[in-house]
Amino acid sequence: MLRVLYKAFAPRRIKNYLSLHKLLIENYISPRLGHLPEGKKILVLAPHTDDEVIGCGGTLYKHFLAGAEITVVYMTDGRKGDPLLFNQKIPAKEKNKIERELIKQRREEAYRAARIIGIRHLIFLDHPDTELRLNKETIFEMFNILRNTKPDLVYLPFLTDRHQDHIETNKIFIAAIKKGTFNFKCLGYEVWNPLYPNYMVEIKDTINIKIKALREYKSQLMHNNYVKAILGLNRYRSIFHLGGNSYVEAFFFATLEQYSYLYKISYE
Repeated sequence: MLRVLYKAFAPRRIKNYLSLHKLLIENYISPRLGHLPEGKKILVLAPHTDDEVIGCGGTLYKHFLAGAEITVVYMTDGRKGDPLLFNQKIPAKEKNKIERELIKQRREEAYRAARIIGIRHLIFLDHPDTELRLNKETIFEMFNILRNTKPDLVYLPFLTDRHQDHIETNKIFIAAIKKGTFNFKCLGYEVWNPLYPNYMVEIKDTINIKIKALREYKSQLMHNNYVKAILGLNRYRSIFHLGGNSYVEAFFFATLEQYSYLYKISYE
């Protein structure tokens, strides 16, 4: 009876989301602890400035040490990065001024964090924060980035990361890869939601660099203690292989075909 009601009344989005989780659970295998995914050209899709450090900063620094060329694409401009603005009645002109200042500040923070991590190329698409959408413009932008960078590995927020800009980033990415022929691997990283990992990277030797880079995002640390939270998450992720005595970043590693299939289960 419950199954009948679920099929009849559950919103499609919920059905897709639950289907993805069911698939991941049923096919879950113990995550492999790897030194570093193989690749010389690394592309990171970051919906917001700081996602690249939170999700995979320690691993990116290991790529840098291994001689890889790293490019990060920031999808949004960060103008909504001050939650206090949502709770105050501020004249539109003054609010716009504050948002422009925040956009500038967050970009400067990204540059400083990038220098610490060893990120060589930064691309700012500057779509309004919280308003990123799948459309011809964003698909074209993403297609050109993929075509020009020719990555071996693409890091992006995993499909289960429940933030609208993170979801739209995945939608744009999938639409873009359908426009051409690409051959790279995908690594979904976690920011807002823990994922079911199948690949882990120990970052004990790079955690201090990750935290140093994260501390550059002062505009965001004013509102959330990301440093303490990420130290906790990365320590927790080390339980599986290292007894909780190290730091680990967790990923969902997939071929492009596999990632596209998981996306189809999630959103189509």
